[in-house]
Amino acid sequence: MFHAVRAVDDPTIWLPMRDYINASPGYAVSQNSPATVGISESKWAQRISTDWDFNGSENDGLAAEAFAARINAITQAGRICVVDEIKGAGAVGVVLPMISLSIPLLEEPTKVYFYVVNGRYVSYENLDSADEYPVLSNLLEAGCGLLPEIYISQALAERSGDIIGFIDKWYRGPGDGKMPYLSAIKRELSSDSPIHFIYPVVDRFFKGERRLKMKRARFLDLVMQRGFLQYPNVFRAGVGTWIWDSTRITKPERAGDVVSLLNHYQAGPGLASAGKRRFYTAETR
Repeated sequence: MFHAVRAVDDPTIWLPMRDYINASPGYAVSQNSPATVGISESKWAQRISTDWDFNGSENDGLAAEAFAARINAITQAGRICVVDEIKGAGAVGVVLPMISLSIPLLEEPTKVYFYVVNGRYVSYENLDSADEYPVLSNLLEAGCGLLPEIYISQALAERSGDIIGFIDKWYRGPGDGKMPYLSAIKRELSSDSPIHFIYPVVDRFFKGERRLKMKRARFLDLVMQRGFLQYPNVFRAGVGTWIWDSTRITKPERAGDVVSLLNHYQAGPGLASAGKRRFYTAETR
């Protein structure tokens, strides 16, 4: 659905993905227009950062006004805005109050999507726990979309001795505080806000290649299947990828592999079997 694009200096590294984006209902997420890499401007979702309008010494309310104005300028221009990212703390400080205070100021909240920070021990419930600033709940009530980053380490999964169990636990988070919590509050709020999983395609999340037992695409196939089986409503809404950057992808077959997986689960046998059929094997759950 949302596919982050940056620095595609070698177009051969991602041609199948470029064609997929142009032909699909999804968008290329980029800070600048992706027209230079062959993506139509009509497929552009403009990326901004939560760090740009906030630093720890500023008033949250003033920062929220500047942040909302930046978002509104993008949606007024007819584009989707994708915000990177909801996180507990970063280099500039805690951005959650700024995000929450900006929500009532958004003119077209249904055109705004927020990445939700990746991490093995990340808890969405903790991100949402502040009584005054329950940012995820507020975004879901307003109609904004959420993009959970599902950047699961293959090396850690394989070393765990239970790859499927490791993947499932990553989706659940500490104390079921990740996807079970997010799914529960979405139901409680009767929210129509879309949620789209985002999966990694760059090398940094596949460290120790020589020691990996499984082909990277096969691991991503398994990660997608587990997401579909456990959270079918989220998965059926469409999934995205991060990040098509030719300086960070070394395998020329990566784009073709990923497109094959997307087609399998979004339109092919993976969809028809409700996630029970993987792309790389005839095995079912």
